Amino acid sequence: MNVNENIDFQLNADPKNCDIYEQKLSSEGPFSTVPRWIYFYYFRINDDGSLVIDHYLYCNGDPDDPKPGDAIQPEQLPGLIQMLANNARPKQHRDPPRVGSNFQNVQWDRVSHIVLFLDELNWSFHRRAEDKTAVVFNVTGGRMPNQSFFDGRDVTISMPIGDTGETDNRTAFAFINHLTSDADGTKLVDGQIHNYKFDIYFDVKYAKGPGSPITVIIDPPTDNGGTTIKT
Repeated sequence: MNVNENIDFQLNADPKNCDIYEQKLSSEGPFSTVPRWIYFYYFRINDDGSLVIDHYLYCNGDPDDPKPGDAIQPEQLPGLIQMLANNARPKQHRDPPRVGSNFQNVQWDRVSHIVLFLDELNWSFHRRAEDKTAVVFNVTGGRMPNQSFFDGRDVTISMPIGDTGETDNRTAFAFINHLTSDADGTKLVDGQIHNYKFDIYFDVKYAKGPGSPITVIIDPPTDNGGTTIKT
C-alpha cells in the first residue's frame, strides 16, 4: 500500500475523520473565529542525527486583553512563521521562549493556528499539490477522528543561510484548531477533552543518485487534545 492509498484509507474509514485541508474558516457561523494564537513546532536534524522538536506559543497582542485587531489572518501567517522560525534557531535570544519539546504534554486549549516548521533543506512536508497529505489523524485504538482541525495549507518560507546574506527555502504546514466537537462546528465546552493521535508525513531526498524522495513518517508518542476554549 503506498502513502496515498494509506491516507485515503484512514480518511475514508470513518466519514467523520475529516480532511485537514478542508477549508472551514468563514466570515460567519461556527468556524468564523480567526485565531490570535499560534502553537509553533520547530523541527530540525542535529549534526549527530538526532531529531529536534521544540514547542513555542505565540500570541498576537496582549494575552490577557484581546482586541478585534489581534486576529491573525491567513495571509499574515508566512511572515509570522518566518519570525518564529528564526527565533527557534540555535543561538537565538528566544522571544517567545521555548515551552516544550518532542510532543510531550501537548495540550491545545484555545482556538489557534497550529504550525509545523521543518528547518531542513533536503526534508519537506508532504504537499497537497502533489496529491499527498502532511498530517493524517489516526483513529486506531478508538481515538478521535478529526472534527476540529481544518484549513490546512502548505507554506514555503525563505530562510537565511548563516551570515552569508543568501537564503534557501524551507517547508511548513499550518492549520486551524477550531476547538469543535463535530464537523458541524459545535464548540467544546469547558472541561471537555478530546484526545487525538496524528501522523506527520515527510519527503526526504537521497544523498546521491536519482530517484524519488523516500517517505518518512513521524508518529508523535502522546495523544493531543483540547480541554478548554480561550480565545
